[in-house]
Amino acid sequence: MRSRSLMLAAVVLVAGGTPALAVEYKVTPATAPADGKIIVHDVAWRCSVGSCVATRTGSSTDATVCSALARDLGKISAFTVGDATFDGSALEKCNRRAR
Repeated sequence: MRSRSLMLAAVVLVAGGTPALAVEYKVTPATAPADGKIIVHDVAWRCSVGSCVATRTGSSTDATVCSALARDLGKISAFTVGDATFDGSALEKCNRRAR
């Protein structure tokens, strides 16, 4: 019984997503945002020293999240999801909605 409880606890921990498994966004707007927190497209961003970071949540595509951020913050200079950085073409599409 005890080993079953421990196994169930391990499954819950993994299914719940530990911080080590979380994918993070990092964005560098062309114009440095104010330090603090903002929420864009249901994603909570923490901005400091000219860039913003957030944990990937929800089911929106990365391109959708980038476009929503460009719409709110203006042109995006760099957008990274985990270890993958948007190339020039992806950034161009992202910035079509920039204010």
